[in-house]
Amino acid sequence: MADIFAETFGAEEGAATYSPPDRSVAIPCRPIVNDEDSDSAEFAAKPRAAGKVISVRKSEVAAPVHGGLFVIGDISYSIVGKPVLDQHERAMWRCQTA
Repeated sequence: MADIFAETFGAEEGAATYSPPDRSVAIPCRPIVNDEDSDSAEFAAKPRAAGKVISVRKSEVAAPVHGGLFVIGDISYSIVGKPVLDQHERAMWRCQTA
């Protein structure tokens, strides 16, 4: 069966990582990149940064933080603001990036 992550991002399995601000470790993960997150109440009242919204499973990245970095293939996304947990199941982090 084809790897949907690799097909979507043109990256090999394990090519996406999250690193904390000190870049001490690169944690393999499978983030989802969205252009905007207008349906999310957590982001609705906050100023929008030019960038993407990245969702990642809490089971893959336990606690992303401001200044953390997602690298997907050859594209980097730096987290701005405080990541928030999805309100429904609290299983996904939603992170604004620049």
